[in-house]
Amino acid sequence: MHPEAEAWKPFSEDFDNKVFSFTQFEYYRKKIVENVPLGLVLNAGTGSTTHLNRDLIAKGNTVVATDFSQSMLDEAKKKFTDSRLHYLLSDTRTLATADKQFDSVVAINSILPANPDDVHTMLKELHRVAKPGAKFVGVFPSYQWHERAALQGKLKMQIDPKWKRVGDTAGWQTCQSTETLAAALKSAGFDQINIEEVFLNTPEEKRQLLALYGVDADEFNISEYFVTALKPKLEAFSSSTG
Repeated sequence: MHPEAEAWKPFSEDFDNKVFSFTQFEYYRKKIVENVPLGLVLNAGTGSTTHLNRDLIAKGNTVVATDFSQSMLDEAKKKFTDSRLHYLLSDTRTLATADKQFDSVVAINSILPANPDDVHTMLKELHRVAKPGAKFVGVFPSYQWHERAALQGKLKMQIDPKWKRVGDTAGWQTCQSTETLAAALKSAGFDQINIEEVFLNTPEEKRQLLALYGVDADEFNISEYFVTALKPKLEAFSSSTG
């Protein structure tokens, strides 16, 4: 087991009340699902929450939901099972799935390794298992607001400006800027990259951020990046004999 998987084990039970979960909000799930083409979906780093998997299944997709933590998968299975949902213990750094298998790959705040180099490794794996023309949908935490809050003395988390990491829930987590995120996706082989900054400013989001992290969202422009990209289709080659 990867050491980071062990660090996440205590959060597997009652996840929504321990960690800010993007997918617990229906309007964000709708945004994700609307961007996922119907077909076979890889939900990489599914965690113990079942909100997104339920919605993907309800739309008619078949879902392979992976996580590197057996505890996360065990909790998820207690909450929701379906004939079209397959749980798989697998680290996104080395996915136990075949090449060019999925119509879309989804990673919602699950590409947060302590080692920044692993971001590329994970994205490259997602690119590998995606079919040509498949869509990537992801959500990534913004580094900028963490840095602003820490420098103002209003956030107790540690920050690492060199590698854009923050000392968050289960240890160091690599965050992103628009520039680092676009570069990582392009390097992994994706194109048609679209990055939208989403601000966490609804009353419910503010209450959760304050309760979980002691952060007053009204003082900061707390945001995450909603990302879509495509794996390029293979060029069609024609040949003739004479």
